[in-house]
Amino acid sequence: GSEMCIRDRVVVSAGLVVSVSHSLMDFVWYIPACLIFALILAACLCRLCQMKSSGNPSGQDQSPTTAWPTCWAIMIVLLIVPVGRLSANQILRNAQTEPSWLAYRELSIAAGERQSYDSMDSLSDRLGEIIVHLERCVQIDSSNYRAQTALATMYLHRFECNQAVASNPMTTQEIKRTAYAAEFESPKEILTWLKKAFGKNAIDLYRSFALARQAVHGQPLRAENYLVLAQLGFLSGASADDSTALIEQAVRLRPFEPSVLYMACLLYTSDAADDMQC
Repeated sequence: GSEMCIRDRVVVSAGLVVSVSHSLMDFVWYIPACLIFALILAACLCRLCQMKSSGNPSGQDQSPTTAWPTCWAIMIVLLIVPVGRLSANQILRNAQTEPSWLAYRELSIAAGERQSYDSMDSLSDRLGEIIVHLERCVQIDSSNYRAQTALATMYLHRFECNQAVASNPMTTQEIKRTAYAAEFESPKEILTWLKKAFGKNAIDLYRSFALARQAVHGQPLRAENYLVLAQLGFLSGASADDSTALIEQAVRLRPFEPSVLYMACLLYTSDAADDMQC
């Protein structure tokens, strides 16, 4: 009886300590299942302590037992303050970014349809406005990885549009092949060449690459980031094999996503891969 009660409290306490420690390092209590599980463990521990206390009517040695619920109550209160503040900050950022995100979605959907009654503009015609909304999302919430992913793609698209009307209209893939053929010794030499060849347009390449690399660390299951990195990895000195590996990773993540498969086939074709299967 007594030993079993102590053992039960130890087991429940261990589970609760693991949940609290995990949330301190990597906050997961915003997920209902994780928070509910932690609350159930806390309730079980409290009830076990109450059962131990009620089982000793003489009143002897109750102070260590009754101290357990008090200690856990203090710990929960201490955790509620930082956790509540973190949750409130995240909710506030989500509320602030939602109008810009919805505006981006509306513009991109309308531009993608092209036959809508509201607008006949293409994506390129609304690109500046779309980028402004996405930049606002990222500025408000630096951990908004879905906005970072979309913005990286839009920066790359803007570079392609600007290059189409430039004096040296080279596509990103042509620039990539030229960089490989030139065998630059360092990323700094690539940057110098891009500045001379494409001027301010080259900034969008580095913006897109930086955002995609940041987003892939935050949400590694978004296949679009791997495709952007496959196109722009040469900026950091990545090889053609690295580019192929990134494309394959994107396909493994989203094997049934039409846009991902289409872009992967285009990149494979451009790189002249022998094992291409479309």
